Amino acid sequence: MGRLRSRKTDGKSPGLRGVGLSPPPDDPQGVDALHSITRSPVCRGVRFEQSEAMAKEKNATVSPLFRELFQFGIYKRSQGRIARQITFATLVFGFLLGAWRLSVFEINAGRPMQLVVPTVLALAGAWLAFRLVNIPNFADFLIAVEAEMNKVSWPTRGELVRSSLVVIFCIFFLAAVLFGYDLFWRSLLHVLRVIDVSG
Repeated sequence: MGRLRSRKTDGKSPGLRGVGLSPPPDDPQGVDALHSITRSPVCRGVRFEQSEAMAKEKNATVSPLFRELFQFGIYKRSQGRIARQITFATLVFGFLLGAWRLSVFEINAGRPMQLVVPTVLALAGAWLAFRLVNIPNFADFLIAVEAEMNKVSWPTRGELVRSSLVVIFCIFFLAAVLFGYDLFWRSLLHVLRVIDVSG
């Protein structure tokens, strides 16, 4: 029986994939020996564990979303309430607006298409919005947003009024300056007979 040498395979031989062994290219007995090794219960167990680990990894990314859609609990009920409620209300408003537009679009399709389908879609959208703000990753994000908003130093009413007046004054001042530039250049170009302002 020929010698076996250990090296990484390129995955072209299905029986040798993941084992890390390959026969010398000119040794057919080595190929038979390796195929018998890869068919052994130990190698089958390794391949089974690898495929099981890959399946778990795939399910780990897909399952949490579907699991969260069919739960009734509220994640960290007392944290980030304002940000989560505003997000929920915005999402529900979007779903209701979409359902209303669907009912208007299907006005000639009969009563079931005009009322039942948009109502079912609106209820499903409301449930989806409720579950979305309770998915741990998204809920933690909204909680962090509210925590950062609480750190903001908001202006007092007097500061807000003064700042708004300054902004409004600057806008009108710049509008007057631009109007003056426009009037000056228009008059100059009319005097030079470049443009006709009679029309």
